[in-house]
Amino acid sequence: MVVFVAGGLPGERVRARLVAQQAGFGRARVLEILSVSPDRVAAREPDAAHIDWQHIAPVAQQRLRQTIVAEQLTKFCGTDPSLVGATVATAAPWHYRNTLRLHVAGRQVGYFRRGSRLLQPRRGDPLAQPLLNAVLERLADALSVAPADMTGDITLRLSETHQYAVAAWHGTDAARPALARWRAATPALAGIVMGAGDAIIGATDVIERLDPVVWALHPMTFTQPNRAVVRHLVALVHAGLQLRGGERVLDLYCGAGTFALPLASRGMRVTGIEEQHEAVHDARRSAGYSGIAGARFHVGRVEDGITSLTGRFDAVVLDPPRRGCHPRALAALGPLGARRLAYVSCHPGTLARDCRQLIDAGYRLCQVTPVESFPQTPHVEAVAILERD
Repeated sequence: MVVFVAGGLPGERVRARLVAQQAGFGRARVLEILSVSPDRVAAREPDAAHIDWQHIAPVAQQRLRQTIVAEQLTKFCGTDPSLVGATVATAAPWHYRNTLRLHVAGRQVGYFRRGSRLLQPRRGDPLAQPLLNAVLERLADALSVAPADMTGDITLRLSETHQYAVAAWHGTDAARPALARWRAATPALAGIVMGAGDAIIGATDVIERLDPVVWALHPMTFTQPNRAVVRHLVALVHAGLQLRGGERVLDLYCGAGTFALPLASRGMRVTGIEEQHEAVHDARRSAGYSGIAGARFHVGRVEDGITSLTGRFDAVVLDPPRRGCHPRALAALGPLGARRLAYVSCHPGTLARDCRQLIDAGYRLCQVTPVESFPQTPHVEAVAILERD
């Protein structure tokens, strides 16, 4: 049985306790380290459950990401590990996040402790950018006089371009007075959205510029929490697809246009498909704000929308959620004629599974580049380039 040991490092000898067991694997936690890896560093916040890799030196984290991606692709696809390049380090190791999602219970805000529903109160987060931490600290102050039965989730989003924050609250309506006090006491907080979209006060769009694109985003529209990553991902996709301008590109699981809009701004004719209506709404208005005419967006499930497309495409971008691509979506790629694919993955296991299906359909894996989007955590992103004759 394979056992995943949280808190350990490759090469270390440890005493560990098995805390969970399922078919074929178990999970354990370190009780004592008997021999210490040279890659181990002092944890900045040992009790912070959301910073699982803070005990690993930054260079070792990058090496581990490369290893994880290579192992998954070798297991599922028989890929030569040499196709997996070195991890692209894209951010400072701390204070890089522009988005936080926290839980509120009574008069406290924070994250749940690992494996429980017990709240770990927070007045700041070492992964968050400084202005976002200042807004969070004011929220903690406002909650000190909130109703004791106040519960819900709150999302904080930062505009890095203009240095203001917005928030979205999903929880009891009794929170309204406390949230209004928070807004009044926090100049950097531009506005708050309640539930489905009732704004308490102020502007609630996140306006972000990454030249030449201007994004206008609802607080709950998903975008990269680490803005520094976007330029690297777009550059990897553009180079990997060997785009020169004028090509017809299909962007599947396109979200708010993370790839569609930059590619269209460079002269590509892009068609995007995304099932989240709000994300497509934001993609369309961002295209308008940016003066980009070469991108068209369709709302619907990718596996359904792809079957209604006409004509052929020169290249395809796949940017699915963690669960990966729907098998029907991958099966429908063949008739579209695309010679090269760029698969942007946030889960190495589903990347490898989907690459197996694409290889069986006649594509070959050319290169894979892991990307360090979230230092201090085990999350791994990667860009895989596939090609067929």
